[in-house]
Amino acid sequence: MHKFTAPPLSFVGNKKYFSKIYLEFLDFALLSGVINKQTIFLDCFGGSGWLSHITKQRFPKNRVIWNDYDNYQERLERIPQTNAIRQELLRIKEKNLSKEKTKQEILKVLNANLNYDLRTISGYLTFCGQTLKEDLSNFVPSALEKITKTTIKEPIGYLEGVERVQSDAVNLIETSAGGGGVFLILDPPYLQTHSKSYEGYFNLSDYARLLNAIKKPYCLFGSAKSDILELLSLVEEKEQIKGFCVYGESFTKMNQGIKDRDYLIYNF
Repeated sequence: MHKFTAPPLSFVGNKKYFSKIYLEFLDFALLSGVINKQTIFLDCFGGSGWLSHITKQRFPKNRVIWNDYDNYQERLERIPQTNAIRQELLRIKEKNLSKEKTKQEILKVLNANLNYDLRTISGYLTFCGQTLKEDLSNFVPSALEKITKTTIKEPIGYLEGVERVQSDAVNLIETSAGGGGVFLILDPPYLQTHSKSYEGYFNLSDYARLLNAIKKPYCLFGSAKSDILELLSLVEEKEQIKGFCVYGESFTKMNQGIKDRDYLIYNF
C-alpha cells in the first residue's frame, strides 16, 4: 500500500498544502468534544478526496463520506490508461520530429484512446492555466517538453474505507446535516477565482444557498481573494454563521508567483 502525501492525480484546489493545519484542527475538535467515535464526517465538496482520505487515516473507525461530484473516481480508474498514453507521448517526444509531424503523432495516440482522462492529459499537452478542449483543437506539441518519466502511482489504499456518494453538495447537506453526529467538511470552489477547471460553476447565489443550508459543527475553507471573511461577517446574524472563528491559514502559490491566503474557518 502506498503512503500518499498528495492526491494521486492533480485537482484544482486540493488541500495538500493545508494537510498539517487540517489534521491539527481535527485534534483540536476532538479535544473540544465536538468529534467522538460516533461522528460521521461528510466531505461535501469532495474534489480529489484528499480531505476524506486524511480524515479516514486519522479516524479509521469513523464513517467518512466523500461526495465525488466531479467523478474523480473515474479518473483514478483510468490511471493505467493514462500511464500508457504518457509512454506513447514520451516516445513521440524522444523522436524530435517536426512540429507538424509531432502533432499528427499525438492526434493518432489520442484518437486511439476513447474516454481518456482529459484533465491529466491536458497537463501534458497544454501550458499552465489551459485545459485541453474536447475537440483537441488547442493542444500545443511543444508542451511535451514538460513530460517526465515518472509514472503515476496506482491508487492502492487511497480512500480505503471511505464511502463514496455523488450528489449536489447543498442537497446533500440539507438531507444529511443537523443532528446525528454529522460533521461537515466544506471546501467549495472559491468565489472570484478561475473556475473553468471545475465541473460546473459555483457563483454567489450558490454560496448564499450553501450558507443557508449549513449546520454546526463544520469547518469551511475559503480565501482572502474570495473575501470569505467579509462575506461571513455580512451574514453573521444567521445562527449557523454566528461565532465563526479562523483556526489557521496557509498561502497558496498561484500563477506568476502570486500567493493567495487560504483560511480554515470553523464553527461548533
